[in-house]
Amino acid sequence: MKISIIVPIYNSENYLFDCLTSIVNQSYKELEIILINDGSTDKSKNICEEFSKKDDRIILINTINQGQASARNLGLEYATGEYIAFVDSDDTISTNLFKDNISILKLDNTVDVLQFPIFMNYGLKQASLVIKEIGSIKTKELLFENWIEKNSISWLVCNKIFKTEVFKNLRFQEGMIYEDNYMIADVLSEINHLYVSEKGIYYYYTRVNSTTTSQHSLQKDLDTQKVSLHI
Repeated sequence: MKISIIVPIYNSENYLFDCLTSIVNQSYKELEIILINDGSTDKSKNICEEFSKKDDRIILINTINQGQASARNLGLEYATGEYIAFVDSDDTISTNLFKDNISILKLDNTVDVLQFPIFMNYGLKQASLVIKEIGSIKTKELLFENWIEKNSISWLVCNKIFKTEVFKNLRFQEGMIYEDNYMIADVLSEINHLYVSEKGIYYYYTRVNSTTTSQHSLQKDLDTQKVSLHI
């Protein structure tokens, strides 16, 4: 079963080599690696080109800068795998992440989304490895209860593997900051079965001036309200 990995890239030259190395070196080889260079003005494009020369699983798409949501949506248009995953260009993943979790998906093809452990704020003092040992979550009520009340389902798309068909009628909301949160609400409304795995690790780095650490703004407030109303 092929997994399409979508990597939106914008001025990530300082982290991109490690990110792409962690993807191409996955022990699970049935991958389609879709790199969306979202109008980078640094050396990100050159790094992508070097990797694409060495690995024919890589599809490199260069576009004008339109933001992460737009880049992810463009990646969805190119994806041909049975499953889809997202990796941010300044993060990394453990070597056996896909190998360990594809075995779960092979055992039960009713799983629409699989969530794996995430190392939040990796590299900082407040870093924490979030591992949930839950297994299957079914029914809309339990999905939203585990998301909103128990916080067992994360608000991020990067620590999940999705059936491609989940995105048949879904796309990320462009022009907003918290498009992940908005999308998770849509996904949980569409699916019937989410599996929370304890295998693999997504290393989520927190950078200075990232969306989560940058200063308070009116745009953040407005987008927070938009997400809350959507939920």
